[in-house]
Amino acid sequence: MRNLQMMTATATLDFAEDPCLTCAAPCQDGHSLYPEAIAKAIETKGALLGTMKPYKRHLMYCAGRGDEWPGSLEDELGAKAFQTRLRKAVADGDNAGAAGSNTGRTIVSAIDRVPEGHSEGSENVAAVLSTEVLLFPDFKALQGVTADEGAAVVSDWISKGALPETLPSADAEIVDLPYDALVFVCVHKKRDKRCGVSGPLLIEEFNHVLQDMGLSEKVTCAGISHFGGHKYAGNIIVSAEALC
Repeated sequence: MRNLQMMTATATLDFAEDPCLTCAAPCQDGHSLYPEAIAKAIETKGALLGTMKPYKRHLMYCAGRGDEWPGSLEDELGAKAFQTRLRKAVADGDNAGAAGSNTGRTIVSAIDRVPEGHSEGSENVAAVLSTEVLLFPDFKALQGVTADEGAAVVSDWISKGALPETLPSADAEIVDLPYDALVFVCVHKKRDKRCGVSGPLLIEEFNHVLQDMGLSEKVTCAGISHFGGHKYAGNIIVSAEALC
């Protein structure tokens, strides 16, 4: 975290010169706008710095379409298994690690993504028996694991500070994520409508800009579940391998 603060303190910032960004009368010509009611409900004056608690690790499990997630993921039968088991694995890993070795918080999220090995038609995969778990800052994907198998790997990952060499099943696999950076946007609509409306609009705009800049193969954007700060929607986490 200290290194990141030093980097950002000395970084040279590039500013866009797109006249649309400072237009006093924005149009809808190729631009998506927040509905007026949503825009009015978003906090724009409060201080953002310090509103997000620092964390060391972030793990995400693929849970299908974000607009189908319940307000609490523990209320979804299939998602509950992954949500509760992975959270318990985080606690188990912290307890099993050497004293002082696991300082830093680990957060768990669902990601609006169809797991590897499932067809695009199976959009709501909350009840599937296996899924894919993304691990940051390692930039790895743990594929083809059940809730218990994923939890076992996560517990090992946290307690030992490294991913295990032996995986719990023949179907499980750890692969590198093929991106330089990933942009995660909260789209948890049934948790808070501000994120549910602003999130998809932001993802659409990110993808549009990434395509225009020729970065679609290097940077991807996806929706994730609640991680706090609804009143500041849209809420974004950027994981860049160069900063991890």
